[in-house]
Amino acid sequence: MANFFDRRPSEEGVAVLEEQFSSRQRPSVFLIDERMLERDCLEYRMDVLGFHVRAMSSIREFDFSEATPPESVIVWYFKSFQKSDLDAIAAFQSKSHDRPIVVMSPTETFAEVMAALKIGVSGYIPTSMPIVHVAAAIRLVLAGGVYVPISSLIAAPPLDMSIVLPDQMQGEFTAKQVSVIEGIRRGKANKTIAYELNMCESTVKVHIRNIMKKLNVRNRTELALKASSFLLASGDSLQSSRG
Repeated sequence: MANFFDRRPSEEGVAVLEEQFSSRQRPSVFLIDERMLERDCLEYRMDVLGFHVRAMSSIREFDFSEATPPESVIVWYFKSFQKSDLDAIAAFQSKSHDRPIVVMSPTETFAEVMAALKIGVSGYIPTSMPIVHVAAAIRLVLAGGVYVPISSLIAAPPLDMSIVLPDQMQGEFTAKQVSVIEGIRRGKANKTIAYELNMCESTVKVHIRNIMKKLNVRNRTELALKASSFLLASGDSLQSSRG
């Protein structure tokens, strides 16, 4: 499925973003990155794209006594996302800090991304992303959204109807609805899902509306994340109890 994050940015696109953001209040980014060169480059480019950046090499430099701006986010680089990193984030969150946290890492496996989301991280940015996409992802988080790389969701195990849904959701989905969920989780367009399931595109849209209502999600990204969380929790997939 073609989406904003799959397209390479043009110089004109960067210029438009810079012009749009220059007239707005600059949101704050607390950038935690032990790599000096990369940290300096990120700080410079994000400043150009409309952010007020406070860069530091370690979380130990973060001043918990300082009041953070209302529109701010923590962008935290991890060389390889491991359990100790999850513990570090949890310890940070326990210090009465309510700013959203975005993980930045060169690794982006399904398990790593979902583990981060389960502890309350609001975004997971791979270092392979162009800077203009990084800026867009951060703005999505600042607006209350959650960003994950589509490649991580696509890499998740396929749904095969063999794993039981949470007790409170038993009997909620038909076989067709589970197939629609799988298509969305893998980033497919409605037209593609309709073709593969031999149904009208309008029928797919009806299924999606009903699924979103049942899962209490607001958009396709949240739906895909919810489905992927079931996979992570069960080790495999969703189950439909009806045909």
